[in-house]
Amino acid sequence: MKNNIVKSSIITATIALMASIIGTGIVGINSALAVTLGTNTIVNGDAESPVDPVTGQIAGWTTNSDFRVVGYGTTSTVPGTIFPQTTDPGPVNRGNNFFYGGPEWRNTAVSQQIDVSTLSSIIDAGHAQSDLSAFFGGSPGQLDIAYLRVIFNSEVIGGTAQTLGGYELGDSSVTMPGLFEKNNVGLVPIGTRSISVNLFSRGFPGYSGFASGYFDNISLVLTDTTAPAASVPEPAAVPGLLIGGAVVFYAIKKRQAKL
Repeated sequence: MKNNIVKSSIITATIALMASIIGTGIVGINSALAVTLGTNTIVNGDAESPVDPVTGQIAGWTTNSDFRVVGYGTTSTVPGTIFPQTTDPGPVNRGNNFFYGGPEWRNTAVSQQIDVSTLSSIIDAGHAQSDLSAFFGGSPGQLDIAYLRVIFNSEVIGGTAQTLGGYELGDSSVTMPGLFEKNNVGLVPIGTRSISVNLFSRGFPGYSGFASGYFDNISLVLTDTTAPAASVPEPAAVPGLLIGGAVVFYAIKKRQAKL
């Protein structure tokens, strides 16, 4: 019970400190990349893009902390810290790398801003749906925190954007190695013009020297709920369609032979 209370307090404190880690302004919005419905809007959500060898900056993300990229199968030099292996549970289509909090137990975070102003007509009609998913993990038995926060922002007016809503996904009670998927589906708030995506991790003092929250395959897909779905025949109907087509084809060929 004591550990649960402590863990809850750490989560609350971590969320409260997010503004001091990644800032509160809507900065660094990448408007050069057009957002396409039905595709992942997050840049480098799989940690596979190169990391700047000089600055350590993770491609697509903004950070002022020790957030890093590490390869699957890496052996940690810190006692008690266990990195995911290639044989551990995780994304089926995992690449070589995943994100992790870094070599300190304090709060660490990265963020990116997504410009969705080109979808304003769909959003303001209340027809834009967001599908958020990601894989989370940590060192088993530690109280490390791995959270993903998405915030929907209004148009920037007078240098400030209003927060219209948001939600969180994450894990803070890892009991086994590997990464495990969580997802959330919901409507994009009317008036949204940008989306903030934030990953944050915090290690628990006394367990290890790492903020051992792990992330991979982060995806945010926007769709139009009014778009017609593709018509797919029921499995039971497929044999009938094939037989019917064969009968028609035979009849045509027979008629041509008589002519």
